[in-house]
Amino acid sequence: MAALIAYDDLPNQRKRLQRVLQWLIASAVLVTLAQTGSLITISPVPALAWISLSVQVIQTGCFIGAWLLLTRNYIRISVGLINIALLFSAIYTALVVPASLPSLILMPILVMALSMPYIQGRDIRYLSIFVWFVSIGTVVLALYEVPFSIGPSPASQDLFNLVLLLSFGLILALVLFLLWQFHYRLMETIIQTRTANELLQEAQKGLEQQVTTRTTELQSALRSVEQQASEQARLLQELEQQRTIIRNLSIPVLPVNESTLVIPLIGDLDVNRLDHGQARILEAIEQTRTRSLILDVTGVPFIDSYIAQGLIRLIRAAQLLGAEVTVVGIRPEVAQAIVGLGLPLTDLRTASDLHSALTMNNHTKTEE
Repeated sequence: MAALIAYDDLPNQRKRLQRVLQWLIASAVLVTLAQTGSLITISPVPALAWISLSVQVIQTGCFIGAWLLLTRNYIRISVGLINIALLFSAIYTALVVPASLPSLILMPILVMALSMPYIQGRDIRYLSIFVWFVSIGTVVLALYEVPFSIGPSPASQDLFNLVLLLSFGLILALVLFLLWQFHYRLMETIIQTRTANELLQEAQKGLEQQVTTRTTELQSALRSVEQQASEQARLLQELEQQRTIIRNLSIPVLPVNESTLVIPLIGDLDVNRLDHGQARILEAIEQTRTRSLILDVTGVPFIDSYIAQGLIRLIRAAQLLGAEVTVVGIRPEVAQAIVGLGLPLTDLRTASDLHSALTMNNHTKTEE
């Protein structure tokens, strides 16, 4: 029941209760008019008839008051006022007209059918207990006739039966109307629930499709990144190979004959280039059994103290391997840088150009 009320809103509750009140007010007004008309035709009017009319007027007033409360959205108070009017009328009718018990039995069912769509939880439990006691009291009053109870005379038995039948039919119609209203509300809630479930399923499918699409896009992006990384690694490897080739070409080792190597140094020199060149030159001396190494520095535009120290270390390492080193193309500023280091240069051979160095080497071989 709580689930049904959760799907309901205040305007729909008010609209449904207004339709029920229209039936109740119309029925109460008709009964009041009928009782008033009957009193006009009766003379003298019994006191009990006036009491019955007063009870009917009070019941009609309660229904109208419930309508006014409903217009101000006091739904629960309005339902409570309707229930009080119906149960009070049932007790009074059982007290005065016990023969109307068949119609009064439907009154508790009418009260519960009217109240259940608008109250819930503990209130339903309390109302059920209250209605049960009222129903038992109504049956007791109808079965054990009190002194002032009235019954139909033999002449009016048919009319009484007709009124009883109409009352029973009216109350039963109200009960069936409330049950139909409750069924309609239940089906409406079920349809809303199914619609909400379908919307949720469609939203879930849409989310699954989005997740699939995003996953595919991420996988494609990942493959693209992996391809780029692989391509970058390949390019780095090629670049490293090219650097190795460039380093090898930057300090070429040129064999002139079986025992002579020429090393032309071209361009700016740095520590890394000198270290790499020293390793290549010493390896070439060892492999070729070179006895004469010509180091041409004509193409080096600038030699500072660090580069001069590197050249001296290269010359000393080559001499340790048994090669005689001849330095070619030393300019005045280079000579000053080397002398400024304070290194012993007594065994350092120099030549002005490559031709002079080769001639010097040939002359040395001839003397040997």
